[in-house]
Amino acid sequence: RLIVGSSGDIEIVDGNLKVASGHGISFAATGEPSNGASQSELLDDYEEGIFTPTIAGWTSSGTTTYNGSNGRRGHYTKVGNMVSLYIYLTWNEMTGSGVLSVQNLPYGHSTNNPSAPNGHVQSVGSCMTEYVEATNNTDGWMMPHMWSGAGANLLLYSANPGSGEPLRSVVCTTGNNDASGTNKSMYINIVYPTDG
Repeated sequence: RLIVGSSGDIEIVDGNLKVASGHGISFAATGEPSNGASQSELLDDYEEGIFTPTIAGWTSSGTTTYNGSNGRRGHYTKVGNMVSLYIYLTWNEMTGSGVLSVQNLPYGHSTNNPSAPNGHVQSVGSCMTEYVEATNNTDGWMMPHMWSGAGANLLLYSANPGSGEPLRSVVCTTGNNDASGTNKSMYINIVYPTDG
């Protein structure tokens, strides 16, 4: 099942290549970057799976009524120390307070960068929303934000033109909490480093 060709190539005819925990595929023979220094050339992890995200308030999580059994879905892919998330949430009512946040993510954000601004490593993604209230915006785009101090959670920000603040946090407003309003939905993509 394992064939080593005359040119040195290895072919696995059937089955998988299993690598012991803590080991991986080394690319040490490749060149260094023209500016900077390599910190690792070992690909030591790959996985993909599903998770169940939650929408909540950052100050107080509260409770949320989701729309149906598929009202909160998440898929992740992890390659090395980088995690890609794809999230869909739709809800009718919530009782949280503070900044609107998405919680219960599969991996927390990396803390491994002491030179980062304010001591935090930060990542941003994209978020399309329907009927989610934000400053000067009740339907459209928001920015999911993760940083090393937030654990396995992300917070939402929106553009705030004309206020002197380019971005402003999205809070748990009456419109986002009210059960009498239209169902709220959001679609999130984000890529971030992790120490897990």
